[in-house]
Amino acid sequence: MTSPKILVFDIENAPYLTWNWDLWNQNAIDIEQEWFMLSFAWGWYDMNEQRIKGVKVKGLIDGPKYKPGDIDDRWLAHLLWPLLDEADIVAGQNSDKFDIRKVNEKFLVHKMGPPAPYQTIDTKRIYQKHFSGSAAMKYMTRKMGLEQKTEAGGWPLWRLSL
Repeated sequence: MTSPKILVFDIENAPYLTWNWDLWNQNAIDIEQEWFMLSFAWGWYDMNEQRIKGVKVKGLIDGPKYKPGDIDDRWLAHLLWPLLDEADIVAGQNSDKFDIRKVNEKFLVHKMGPPAPYQTIDTKRIYQKHFSGSAAMKYMTRKMGLEQKTEAGGWPLWRLSL
């Protein structure tokens, strides 16, 4: 029996640029610019070695026709789709509520259709089901004594993408 193909992935995206009447708990009046995918990282989980192997990252700036200010994430969606299509299981932090829904929207917008069905493992959902306290990645990994996520720069870094 062969092991399932387990894809571990994470996307980063730019925020919506919206018009609002107020600053707190508001619905947007209008959308100036839709969100777009900035990058995604992925690797295949090796069941024998119990680790993710060959982690790779692709971003808008890696695109063949990229120019500063480019927000066309079509080529990123076309790169991610076959990975999801090949996977038996897709895993990630908050992936059920965020990453998978976001990429499915991109597949729809870019008229790509859905990838083949797959099972999901959402580490945040599993943690919240079985443990108390914050399910944020940095707190979960700290509690488990795992390597901490590298701080990428937060909002100032995202701001540079706009």
